Amino acid sequence: MDTKKQFRISTALRRRRKNPELVLPSHVLESIFQRLPLQDLVRIKAVSSTWKSFAEAVLLSKSCLQRVPWLMFPPPKEAEFDDDDEEEDEEECYVNAPSCCLMNVEENIVYYLKKTTSDLFFKFKCIGSSHGWLIFFDDTTKSPFLLNPLTEHRIQLPLLEPHLKSVLKERSILIPVKAILTAEPDGEYGIVVICDSRVGLGFYKNGDSSWTIIEGSSKNYDDIICCKNQLYAIRYSLNGVVETWDLQGCRPKKKFTIAANYPDIYEDEAGDCTLSSYLVESRGEILLVVRVIEEEEFLFNPAHRTKLFHAYKLDIKREKWVELKSLGDRSLFLGINHSASISTKDLQTCKPNSIYFTDDFWFQILHSPCGHDMGIYCLEDGCFLPVQDHFELPEEIRPLLCWIVPNNRHQIQNT
Repeated sequence: MDTKKQFRISTALRRRRKNPELVLPSHVLESIFQRLPLQDLVRIKAVSSTWKSFAEAVLLSKSCLQRVPWLMFPPPKEAEFDDDDEEEDEEECYVNAPSCCLMNVEENIVYYLKKTTSDLFFKFKCIGSSHGWLIFFDDTTKSPFLLNPLTEHRIQLPLLEPHLKSVLKERSILIPVKAILTAEPDGEYGIVVICDSRVGLGFYKNGDSSWTIIEGSSKNYDDIICCKNQLYAIRYSLNGVVETWDLQGCRPKKKFTIAANYPDIYEDEAGDCTLSSYLVESRGEILLVVRVIEEEEFLFNPAHRTKLFHAYKLDIKREKWVELKSLGDRSLFLGINHSASISTKDLQTCKPNSIYFTDDFWFQILHSPCGHDMGIYCLEDGCFLPVQDHFELPEEIRPLLCWIVPNNRHQIQNT
């Protein structure tokens, strides 16, 4: 082979190595991309402009499909530190901590996040997961922010404490417990936060300079959800009181309060247990899930575990909670996340008529082992199953695990 021909072949090979899209025709690339999991599609956009355009087209088509929540969890901290130099060593522990993980429950695959995202998960308090975004709170600066763990996009929010704390007469610390988004943060959206028992619901609308207290909100809530431009809140009580606001205006406007008592069936099975309530939108209906948590001794320290669940459907006309004996083909995902309901008809691994739950028992987090109370509850026979079957988690997990619905959108405002 002459030298010129060898040079042409060598040049062509180098061009193909630099431009991988030249190797495969477009229809083959599209077919391959359609079979890739979401995490790989996000990564593959960095290969070339052509691959990026194909990947974004596939991501857009997949964003319209049902998305199964993934489980986000931290690995155990590798470093131990002494009490003599706690602050410095704890900061060192964040730096040296391994990457956090995302488990795709549907495919039973674990992905490792970038270290920058993992550091945030260790360092700040995660108070919610909604529309594919994590909601963090910085206890030091009292500053909340949003983070998309797949794209690493971050949205800084106004300080929470100066505005909401003004409603408190006494000097005290404001503690946010749970937060959700009213919509994806790509335009018109808001954020609702449950604070401690002395403050009503906090609200921030994109573009505002500060937080406000939602007019008509009480001081004790277990859970909140947004559905069809409506905000639903369940009071922290034993009588199933639900409050509703319309979110279509500049500020949430209260619509009605329903004192929909659910059956008093807990005397024998609950005893002195703690009850925790969750609201879920499922097939356009509002469901209430009551979690019965019992406390027990764990190495001479108080611990807790979930004993059982009950599910109800809200009958708005009769102002009544109707108990459900079955969820049908639905699976519910509960915890500090924006509660989710999915159909398992086309899914092989997700269990129907089941509740996937993580540990969010805030009252015990600071004083006892936590993070361990998680699993799958089968509503049909009342049995518990582990969420993971191919790796082991420690008995105590900090920070807490949470469900997150993967969201690949990254073209957002105010980043």
